Amino acid sequence: AEDRSRQAREDLERLVLKSPRAGSVLPPPVMVHNSNDSRRLGTWRGTPLDETNRGCFLETGTALCQIGDPDLLEAMLVIEQSAVPFVRVGQSVRLRIDQGPVRMVTGTVSEVAKTDARDIPDSLARALDLPLRREGKMGQQTAATYYQARVKLEPSKLPLAVGMHGQAKILANWQPLGNRLLRWLQLTFRV
Repeated sequence: AEDRSRQAREDLERLVLKSPRAGSVLPPPVMVHNSNDSRRLGTWRGTPLDETNRGCFLETGTALCQIGDPDLLEAMLVIEQSAVPFVRVGQSVRLRIDQGPVRMVTGTVSEVAKTDARDIPDSLARALDLPLRREGKMGQQTAATYYQARVKLEPSKLPLAVGMHGQAKILANWQPLGNRLLRWLQLTFRV
């Protein structure tokens, strides 16, 4: 009986989650389970913190939450190669988030990659609707060359979560109409 009591106390202590640093509780990425087996019961959806998932079974390694500073959130932009020369550190960015009640978020470009993003995960490429091409045994690659830019988001009370995606507009410097027309012709006719 003493061994079972000691084991129960140890199990209870293991259920207490402790963060290695201070911060706010942020929700984990939203999980979408697609079950192809109609004979099995469905599992939880969304995040473990959702009201509908109270009391659900969590497998070992499931992300319960993330600890971070909501005032220090960043966004990663995927920019087509033809637009990279117009992106500079310090430019204002407006982001439209596709998921949840969040609509518009603003920020500032804090870093632009000097090399192209060769390994964009398939799931991200599909979520962003990037054109893909088959590369033989290597699988699929993006059809165009893309670069990444880091955007420091302004503090907001909106419920942002890690893994959200959307579209961004970078407020670039003005260009004469002739330069814009020439660029449009080059992109359209690949001159």
